[in-house]
Amino acid sequence: MEAVDTVVVERGVAGLAATACARVHNRAGEVVGSAFAVGPDLVATCAHVVATATGADPYAAVAPGGTLAVDFPMLSGEPARRSARVHRWVPIAEDGTGDVALLRLDEAAPPEGW
Repeated sequence: MEAVDTVVVERGVAGLAATACARVHNRAGEVVGSAFAVGPDLVATCAHVVATATGADPYAAVAPGGTLAVDFPMLSGEPARRSARVHRWVPIAEDGTGDVALLRLDEAAPPEGW
């Protein structure tokens, strides 16, 4: 928690939120949704975003395999791009709940991104 407190002091809350924002791309390289850095190598997004990116079913009990492309567009310079895999998957339930995916990056996000 101390690291987050330091970042808030340095960048402010809005700055921390902006630099933690990420985009999820499909295999064609198009942005299909957003994500949010929650740790050095973890980003949170929605199951339907992952499903759109991979061509999978957001209602499926089993998470889609393979890698996804994630980038951090709010950092200075070119957006830092990372590969990611589904780490945790909560598909959309019949009642509309769920729709959560946690992605593990193959390489840590840039330090200013979380």
